[in-house]
Amino acid sequence: EAPDMITEDGIVTLCEEIGIDTQDIGVLILAWKAECDAVCVFTREQFGRGLTALAASTPRDLAAALDGVKAQLFGDDREFREFYMFAYQYSCEEGQKSLPVEYAVALWQIVLGGRYDVHLERWCAFLEATQKNSIPRDTWALTLDFMRSVAPDLSNFDDNDAWPVLIDDFVANCQQEAQ
Repeated sequence: EAPDMITEDGIVTLCEEIGIDTQDIGVLILAWKAECDAVCVFTREQFGRGLTALAASTPRDLAAALDGVKAQLFGDDREFREFYMFAYQYSCEEGQKSLPVEYAVALWQIVLGGRYDVHLERWCAFLEATQKNSIPRDTWALTLDFMRSVAPDLSNFDDNDAWPVLIDDFVANCQQEAQ
């Protein structure tokens, strides 16, 4: 590790110290609060900014602060959207404007799991089975709107709304499977 950076090994160590899995949403929350711009890299400045934003000076403080932000995010739709969009941008490779399907699926499971489970499992399975192209930002953004607004039985889905084709295809697939 570079002396002024925490990279993947350091993040694994940090996660062990605060008692979370490296795939926990807390890692993304810390990156969001630290205003990181590269996956699995915290500069000294970014890490300090994240700790300051979370008012944490010890591993125990950090674990508690991350739990608090998780709870707060799940109760504030506007802030959750901000975090959700950060997670997408943060996870894109430098210079890329879309996210490979396998990364997007893993990220959706981390970010939306426990919050929007109604469609999440079917959505991820559908993507893994059918989608070869990467996920653009607008599809990412509108997927959150879909998860928030469409009933579990899809009864209020309006295919005349301006959904991305991928979401239209998902709904058509679900409706076909239901017949």
